[in-house]
Parts: sequence; structure tokens; C-alpha cells
Amino acid sequence: MKKLFIISLALLSIANASLQAQEYSDEYLDSVAVTFRKPAINDYMTIGVNYGVTFSQQIFNPRVGSQEWPMTWNNISVMFTRYCKLFGYMPYFGIEAGFEYAHQGFKFKQDSDKEHLVALPMGTVDNISYITEEIMDVYKIPVRSKFHVDISFFRIMADLGFYGGLRRNVRRQGIINDETLRYEFAPYENKFDYGMEGGAGFAFIFDPIEIHFNVLAGWSWNSLYQPDSSPSQYSQYYYRYANPLDIMVTAGIHFQLTKRKGKTTNDLKKEAYEAIYSNPDENTHSQNR
Repeated sequence: MKKLFIISLALLSIANASLQAQEYSDEYLDSVAVTFRKPAINDYMTIGVNYGVTFSQQIFNPRVGSQEWPMTWNNISVMFTRYCKLFGYMPYFGIEAGFEYAHQGFKFKQDSDKEHLVALPMGTVDNISYITEEIMDVYKIPVRSKFHVDISFFRIMADLGFYGGLRRNVRRQGIINDETLRYEFAPYENKFDYGMEGGAGFAFIFDPIEIHFNVLAGWSWNSLYQPDSSPSQYSQYYYRYANPLDIMVTAGIHFQLTKRKGKTTNDLKKEAYEAIYSNPDENTHSQNR
């Protein structure tokens, strides 16, 4: 009896090994379709604060002289972003809007021998000042489209959009004969500002916190000066323009207001609703019992 039990056990082991060898053979494994389901990204919202620096120039027409890129700290923005699907199924789109405190300005490169002053003439014909550097504050409301690709906890993104704003608090340096120009706008300068902003960046995502790094360029479409505003050099038929061009380098922290991945509260509510009301006849029958 004991020998019969041992023989039966051995036969079962051999049969099991044969089945396993057949189940995991190369032919079987080649026929198996393995799919990896990537977690879907929801339509979700964030709010964040960015801080950085601004590098500024102005595009003058006619050209005044070579310029540097003066750096100004305290570029601050508060942005609200909604990530959503493009055409309803491509999770690479978003739109953001908010408030931005930025800067515009210029600084001319001076000759090494300092015999010739490179400056912008301002003021009246009888009282001309020569400006070598100018920085002003700008309060903006940007609205930008956002394109992004998420790779696990990492994101690559690009932005493009428009802004409207107001220029305030100008500071000028140079040979200033009219002291009112040092900290005040001239009557022929435009304070209202609008233009285009765009750039690229990346982010590290640790749900529900995101760390963003961006480089943005802003191009103003409203000249700082009204046409024919030169005091001495150009005729009344010659238009002069000065369009600010700025580069902003920022880092920010953003907080997810809704769930980025997985089932949201609305999804759970929808599943509960369908579970209760998908087959009302069956639910009524169960209640009657």
C-alpha cells in the first residue's frame, strides 16, 4: 500500500511538471499578448506661484545702439491652470491664466574709450536728457495655451499665448537734465501694454505637488513711444518705435486642486449611480423580497 502511494505521488508530480512545461513553453509564450495599461490622466486643475528674473531689451526703430541684457529680480506670477484633453481624447493640452508682476527696459553698451555716449534722447528740444538705462515695472494678465507630455513623475511643456498689462514705476539713468523724467513717464509714452508670451519648461510631479521650471519670452506689440516723439533728430514724417523684448526665467510650486490620476469623486459618484439605477427592475424586485 505504501509503495502504491509513493508511485501515485511520483506520477502526479511528473504529470504536473509536464503540464507546467507545456504551459510555459516558448511557443505558448510567443502566443501570449502582454499589454501594459498606462494610467489615464484626468482633466484636472492646479494653482501655483512662480518666482524668477527678467532679462530685458528694446527693439528700437531706428536703431540707437548696442544693448546689454540687464537683469531684474522679482518676477512673480500666480497662475491657474486647467489640464484637459485635446479633441476629447489627447491628454496633452491645457490653458492657464493669472497675474504677473514683471519688468521691461534697456541698457546701452558704452564705448570703452567713453568718448561717445550711447543714449536715447528724451524731453523737449530746449531741455534734452540722454537716457543710458531704463527699467519699468509691468503688471500683466497673461492667458496661454499649454502643451505637455507626462512621463511618470516628469513633464515636458511648452506655452504660447497673449497678455495685456500696464507699465508703472519707471527708473532711468544717464544725463538727465529734466528730473521729472527720472521717475515719471513722459506725456508721449504709452503706459498700456499688450503682446505675446511663450516658452518651454519642465516639471517634477509628486502628487499633489508639482515643481515647475520655465523659460518664457515676452514681446510687446505696443511701442513704448508714440510716433514722432523724438525731440531733435527726426522729422515729423519719421515714426519711431521701441518694442520691449523680455526673457523670464522662473521656478515655481503648483498645487493640484483636483485628482490627476485615478478615479475622481465624479467617477465614483457615476459608478454608484449606475450600480443603483442601471437595472431598476432588478433593484425593485430585490426590495420587494
